[in-house]
Amino acid sequence: MLDAEIAALYQRRDAAGVLPTFAGGPSAAEARSRYAAFQALYPKPDFEVAAIERRTVPGRRGGIPVRVVWPLRPRGTTVVYFHGGGFVVGSADTHLDHATRIAASTGAVVVSVEYALAPEHPFPAAWVDAVDAVEHVMDDPEIGGEADRTAVAGDSAGGNLALGAALHCRDAGRPLLGQLLLYPATDLRLLAAIPSHATVNGFYAGTDPAVLEDPRVSPVLASHTGLPPTVLSVGSEDFLREDNFGFATALERAGVPLRALVHDGLPHGYFHLGAVSRAAEAACTTVVEAFAELLGDATPHRP
Repeated sequence: MLDAEIAALYQRRDAAGVLPTFAGGPSAAEARSRYAAFQALYPKPDFEVAAIERRTVPGRRGGIPVRVVWPLRPRGTTVVYFHGGGFVVGSADTHLDHATRIAASTGAVVVSVEYALAPEHPFPAAWVDAVDAVEHVMDDPEIGGEADRTAVAGDSAGGNLALGAALHCRDAGRPLLGQLLLYPATDLRLLAAIPSHATVNGFYAGTDPAVLEDPRVSPVLASHTGLPPTVLSVGSEDFLREDNFGFATALERAGVPLRALVHDGLPHGYFHLGAVSRAAEAACTTVVEAFAELLGDATPHRP
């Protein structure tokens, strides 16, 4: 059953006439307008960090904007973060609370990436930006440096991109320190049967179903041996729950060190809702504590 405090938020959304972001197959512009209107209905938690800096890092497609979040008490690790939003909505700014929570809770420098959005920039643009941003951070001694002190993280579509970058780094012989995957979309084939999410697939991957079989689009289809230690989090009321359960099984079969966390009553996007729901805040705390432990204890997991 959905957490009561989040259910009340959804009731306020409905009363305000704000439709769910992708319901009914809206245009990208309408989806972005709905997403902004929903976010305006609730407060986001605030976390104390030393500084937040806007930068641009180089990539094959041109400069990639990022937000660098400097923690008060650095621990010598860097997390490259990818925001959610179905590859269509959201930004490093809309998900700044995710980046500051992780920085404040783990002591990692967090580099939140403003990857290219669909449909203006369909696959593989976001994947290319994700890979290029992580590679730059690993080679930048100021904000990162070295794969063995760099991790990735992301929520929903951003979890897909974080996982894609981790797979790329493994294949390049530079396995990462770890990854935090918040309700990641790992198998876009499963979304094709859900009308609203088929719209997302169309924006990002186009209309050819064969593209959904590409492991860069549906990373559940990749070999997972040698991926870094992983914290995977999903709510019991998340539409990606079965996707995440299947992916967790795949990681376990591949021998990847895994901490899988399932949170009763929480929906997709709960990581935004710590200031709305006590259950969401408790889940967020559990997740970042597990990730902090991983960052402190993990070593690169080599095949």
